[in-house]
Amino acid sequence: MYNIRMKQTKVAQTWWMMLYFMGLFVIPCLSIFIATRSSLLYENFTYVGNQTRYRPIFIIWGLLLSLHMLVTFFTLLYITKNHKRMYWYLVSLLGLLHATSYVLPYDKSKSLLTSELHVYISISTFVAYIFLLLFYLYKLNHFYLFISSVKAMISLLVAMFFALLLTGDISSLVELINTNFMAIYMIILLKRTKPYF
Repeated sequence: MYNIRMKQTKVAQTWWMMLYFMGLFVIPCLSIFIATRSSLLYENFTYVGNQTRYRPIFIIWGLLLSLHMLVTFFTLLYITKNHKRMYWYLVSLLGLLHATSYVLPYDKSKSLLTSELHVYISISTFVAYIFLLLFYLYKLNHFYLFISSVKAMISLLVAMFFALLLTGDISSLVELINTNFMAIYMIILLKRTKPYF
């Protein structure tokens, strides 16, 4: 029994190390790398992703980001002992849609439909993920976790709004703020949640 517990503890520690490494190092570094391949203020990630030499790393980054989004939310559900399938299905759907948005190229000169799908899916999954996260935290009836997350999301939206005012469009700066903030915040949220459950 002791050996089994030791193995479970090691697996859990490895899991957390991987999540931390992905959210605090890999995704932010890849995001910064992609953002700095063109003008931070006047181009966006998709512009870089449409360039043949950066297309593979852009898709890998997008899939890693989607996977991280999926796994951190699943971990939150696991920590809080949630067994309602609805949340698991919704998070899975959001993760799949989010990944799809990075695979679909944005190039109106080649395909207007895929370009529009890219935009609509990207925005809708971002908004839906935040709403689902806040709704779930609200349903936990844990005031601190809910309010701290609301404050964090408001801070994110304010930062993105001012970046939009600065650039006048969804630039790499706006996307950099969004992706890195969410990747890092989900790790912080999981760390805050663990002691209460």
